[in-house]
Amino acid sequence: MRSNLVKIAKQAAKEEGLVYAPDIAALACLQRISKILIQNERESCAQLCEDFDAPHLAKAIREKE
Repeated sequence: MRSNLVKIAKQAAKEEGLVYAPDIAALACLQRISKILIQNERESCAQLCEDFDAPHLAKAIREKE
């Protein structure tokens, strides 16, 4: 996920005529964004499992780290 976020950041910078040169703070920020995206996707999948009457799968997805 991290490399995908770096690619997205580089593309966004290029479209704005900027150069993306990550520092430690920028990489840490991308890491936090990555974790948030993963958590949101996991919750979305868990909700679908509940919607399809599979609460045991939803629970397993939510407990996964």
